[in-house]
Amino acid sequence: MLMQFGFVMAQDVETSMAGGGIKAAISAAEQSKETISEAYGPYKFGMTEKEFNKATKQAIKEKKAARNSIGNVEFIHYFADGRPYSIILANAAFYQNKLCGLDFVFERFDTGISEIIMDEIMQADRFNEMEMFQKTDGVTYVKDNLQVDLSRGSMSYVN
Repeated sequence: MLMQFGFVMAQDVETSMAGGGIKAAISAAEQSKETISEAYGPYKFGMTEKEFNKATKQAIKEKKAARNSIGNVEFIHYFADGRPYSIILANAAFYQNKLCGLDFVFERFDTGISEIIMDEIMQADRFNEMEMFQKTDGVTYVKDNLQVDLSRGSMSYVN
């Protein structure tokens, strides 16, 4: 089941989906019998809220993530030159007690850093296997039941 939520505003979704290619890809994802369970970091689609909380605690224990000063979970990554940046968990969506979506924000919202972070994320191997759609506010990747939206300052994984 593919669900739309989070930082992508309804008007933006309608506009980007009306472009034919992305609309067909998302429709196919909604009907896909193939299931990608790997989400971001320690998370898997379909895990319960209890499993989600356990995975979060384990990532913090293993120093793959940390709680920031206001209690949000931050995943620390590094640019090729060694500079750190954070991707902050903003929302986890559950449907029938199963994880179905994740929203993240980048540590900084200024255009230069956000675009560098987006470029860094898009280098991940998983995106090489996904169909890419350029939008005015970012990029959407689709494969099987998975949709990943990257825009300036945010990232959403939707199952």
